[in-house]
Amino acid sequence: MKKLISSSIWNFSANSIIRVLSLITYPIIVRNFNKSDISYFKAFQSLIMILIAVIPLGTKQLFISAPKNLKEERWKVTFLITISVSLLLILIININNSWIMNILGTQYSFINSNILTLIILLASLKTLFITLLTSKIDFKTISIALIIKQLCFYSAVIVIAFCKKIPGILIYLVIMAEILEVVILALKIYSKRIRFLPKKKVNFFLDKVAVKYISFIGSEQIFNVLALHFPSIFVIFLMGSKLAPEFQLPFYAINIPASLIMMSVAKVLFPYNSEYRENSMMRKTYRTVIFALTFIMVPVLISIFILNKEIVSILFQPDWIYAMQAVRIFPIMIFVNVISNPFSTIPNIKEKPQIMFIYSLVLFALRMSALYFGYTIFGFIGAVVAFTIADAVVRLMKLKIDLQLIEYKILDFLNNIKLNLFAGGIYLISFFILKLVLPKYIALSASLLFCLVFIVLTQKQRIINLLHKVKMERK
Repeated sequence: MKKLISSSIWNFSANSIIRVLSLITYPIIVRNFNKSDISYFKAFQSLIMILIAVIPLGTKQLFISAPKNLKEERWKVTFLITISVSLLLILIININNSWIMNILGTQYSFINSNILTLIILLASLKTLFITLLTSKIDFKTISIALIIKQLCFYSAVIVIAFCKKIPGILIYLVIMAEILEVVILALKIYSKRIRFLPKKKVNFFLDKVAVKYISFIGSEQIFNVLALHFPSIFVIFLMGSKLAPEFQLPFYAINIPASLIMMSVAKVLFPYNSEYRENSMMRKTYRTVIFALTFIMVPVLISIFILNKEIVSILFQPDWIYAMQAVRIFPIMIFVNVISNPFSTIPNIKEKPQIMFIYSLVLFALRMSALYFGYTIFGFIGAVVAFTIADAVVRLMKLKIDLQLIEYKILDFLNNIKLNLFAGGIYLISFFILKLVLPKYIALSASLLFCLVFIVLTQKQRIINLLHKVKMERK
């Protein structure tokens, strides 16, 4: 548990820094770059995330979850498959690169096969480095590299924003930041004397478990990352590069509070629970994690819903009317993600990757269909509503399956967080009542106070016990 808490703190600290930096730079980017540059910049970031997930074909999870006696064999499989897939993608891109120009147009013609080749190589190296460090639960090194990269990137963005800009400068900065992160990770691995190249004496052997991981988790990773990041690319072609940022930026900005806390813990839960596979241990861990997440995130997401106009005016532009609609609706999707994401790797721990494959396929298909038909029939607001509903339904269905795998009853799950949900209800209802007689911000403050008083009265001892437990584990 000590490693879990320490790694979570490092993840949380790193995510806190980069989220604060992104929030600071959002207004600068929106006010100093045109919408087309912003939309392609977000799409390029999504492309890198897609490559990092797709290239290893599920072998990352295979290696991390492997027993100690199989680590060296699993690493050779992970290494060779990652390199092979990277080389295959590079070959495909360089055989015929005219399609790149057809998609991007002349303004972004600099994103040629050479640039994409470099990105693929960087993504493959980054994947291998992070896989090695994750298997050792060394999130301190990963977090330090991420912090340095993002500090340099956002500092450069702020400087460039007030200079004469060339088309695609944001994409050049992303590439340089990725190079910096890979170099830092490589130096850290070398200094820690972690073996990178697989041993020659170790055989390249694909047993049934390895084949299952590659077949299902490899495919699952492709569809999962497409479901998460391809919408940012797809909306450019669906809505146009001028309107796309009003979907892309709220989608990422509203997710910042959730990802700041939730992903910091979720990243660590997989290697941690891979060591302690007993259902009772996992239920105990998840009870604590979900209670803490909902305790923090329920009032945060309700506040985002209430302050949608102010958030858009500060982070983006006051005339981004469509973005206001997105900020009002996306918190529903984020809440479902908060309660379901920590459980998401349970099928992999239980060696049932086929569940993850089906889930990712369905999530990708429904997300993209919802975006397309929602926008085609009802316009921007239709796309946002349909996208949110499709995402929430699929995640809730997957959550039900995850709970069954660790024999965690749905009623027990709900009882664990019911007071946090009730406190959120008090916050929301009291705000709308008080708003009838008080100014908005006074009503908001009073409602939040009611929520905090309810929490203190009903859950004081549990919160004290949780804080005491964290303190003891850190010692």
